[in-house]
Amino acid sequence: MQSDAAKAELQQIQGDTWFKPSEENVSAGVCFQVESGHFRVFPYENEYLVPFEAAIRSLNPLVAIQVRSAAVHAALATVPVM
Repeated sequence: MQSDAAKAELQQIQGDTWFKPSEENVSAGVCFQVESGHFRVFPYENEYLVPFEAAIRSLNPLVAIQVRSAAVHAALATVPVM
């Protein structure tokens, strides 16, 4: 049932205008922790998300979103690195 909840969450996110996958944005995705150490990545079977999933497995968060956006990139560029 957790995967159903994750899928519903992804569909909600994709309904928002800030997360619309397109040809230019094939590496956007969502990764949910469904059990300790086990993750589901959406959209399924997207080879561009393999490095994202590997990074998320090492960080072990509950959820992670990868978005490719000029606005996000510009905002993150202003965050100081510690």
